[in-house]
Amino acid sequence: MYWFQGIACHISILASFIADLVTDYLEEFEGKLGRSKRYALEALCETVLAETPLCELTTQAVVNYARARRKTGTGGSTVNQDLIFLGTVLDYAQHAWHYKFDTQALPNARKTCRQSRITSSSKIRDRRPTSEEMRLLLEWFDKPRPRGPEARTPYASAV
Repeated sequence: MYWFQGIACHISILASFIADLVTDYLEEFEGKLGRSKRYALEALCETVLAETPLCELTTQAVVNYARARRKTGTGGSTVNQDLIFLGTVLDYAQHAWHYKFDTQALPNARKTCRQSRITSSSKIRDRRPTSEEMRLLLEWFDKPRPRGPEARTPYASAV
């Protein structure tokens, strides 16, 4: 056992990166995650935060990730959702795989992001789609789709 920033770490944990945890989580829950969560976690694997060793996960690293996401034009609600998804991965890693790391880094980062308005709640939409937007949506939904779970929903009649 080794110590890093006051946290006891096994050598395997010292070698683990956020991307490793996310990848393992995606493999373990293959087919059981929604598209949004899966895509968000896959996208997270392509960021600088994913290259962070688990024992070096800090509040500042998560806040920097959230700031970088906002700078690319991502909305506060989406960034908040990303952090929630990351939290599920970290929670699972801690309890199911017995990883040890700073468990307060993410909750503290989420609080900081809320206070500094990096993240936000979703906004209620106050307008109806225009006729042109409806036409484009219906056109898109009427296109043939590959077979699978998405093909079973009658999108055009739902709109």
